[in-house]
Parts: sequence; structure tokens; C-alpha cells
Amino acid sequence: MAGKRRWLIALGAIIAVVALVLVGLSAWPDTRWFTAQFLNDDRLPYPGKAREVWESHIQNELNYWKDQIRRQNSEAWRRDYGKRLDPDAPLQDVIARHIDRTIKVNRILDVGSGPLTSINRKCDFCEVSITAVDPLADFFNEIMEARGITPPVRPITGWGERLTEQFGEDQFDIAYSRNAVDHSYDPLKCIDEMIRVTKKNRYVIVEMNER
Repeated sequence: MAGKRRWLIALGAIIAVVALVLVGLSAWPDTRWFTAQFLNDDRLPYPGKAREVWESHIQNELNYWKDQIRRQNSEAWRRDYGKRLDPDAPLQDVIARHIDRTIKVNRILDVGSGPLTSINRKCDFCEVSITAVDPLADFFNEIMEARGITPPVRPITGWGERLTEQFGEDQFDIAYSRNAVDHSYDPLKCIDEMIRVTKKNRYVIVEMNER
């Protein structure tokens, strides 16, 4: 009888572990479903070309970000992304030195922000209002919700090639993009759109790694 009881306890523990794993897996958005939905979105800037490009790369992009956010409790993740969740992280100098000190609130657009904008928010001499846009924003918001992450700035769906259509001209004090324009369908169009949505005599900042 004791042996049977131990066997039942062990079986119950195994079932509990399997259930927890299945619940964890079900909490993650299905990348294949999202890819299909994304590629059928009529808001894609260039449907023919976009479908060809994203069909070959989007799955890797989604899996990359799922893996990054899955590591949220690791030291590497805290080092790379912790500051993005810190409201007291100081605004980066590359942006701060272009802030308009004559106005109370500077509006900054982050193009291709990813799930968490890399723009810090603490500025000692003005308020900073950040708008983050990314084509994969819906997916990012789902995976962050699944992991219990509340972004200080929640990204909204948007394409660099269609910023004027989405926001109108002369709306932002600074338009910024980091390691994203080169992932777009039309980088030159993205930069042109960033210029159009930025107020006259203000700044467009594009940062990219060398390849």
C-alpha cells in the first residue's frame, strides 16, 4: 500500500509539472499565427515586396524577441533591458543635447522601438513625452503581458514608411531610431518620413551598428 501511495504521489507531481509547463507555453502568443495575421494586414507599406521579405525573416525576428523577454530574470537581460524599465534612468546625451529648452514638453518619436523603447525618460530641464512605434507592436504587447512586464511606454503599431499618414507633419521635436531603419522595407523612405513628422529646425537622429 505504501509503495502504491508513493507511486500516486510521484504521478501527481509529474502531472502538476506538465500542467505548469503547458500553461506557460499557452501563455506565449503563437508566432506562426501572428506571422499569418501580420502578412495579411492591408496596412503593410508594400504588400508584394513586404510579404516576400517578411515571410523569410519575420519568424526569426519574433522568436528572437520571445527569447529575449523569456530571459527577463537573467543578469544579461537586466543589463541590456533593465534601464528601459527604470523611470529614473537619465535621458541619453545623444538626445538630451538636442532637447528644445524653450518649451516645457518635448515630444520624441521612437521609430522601430521594439517592445521597450531604448529612450530613457528622466530629464532635469524639461518633460519628455515619448511615442514608440513598431510594426510588431501588437506581438510585443502580447508577450510582455504574458510575462507580466508593464512597459513605461507601450509601443503602438506603425511603419516608418507611413509616419506622416499616421501622425501628420511637424508633430515631434525629435524623431529617433536605433538599429531599426536598416530593417525596414525602404530605409530612405523611413528617413524622409521621420523628417516630415519632425518640426522644422528640430532634429532627426538615426543610430545604427556598422555591418
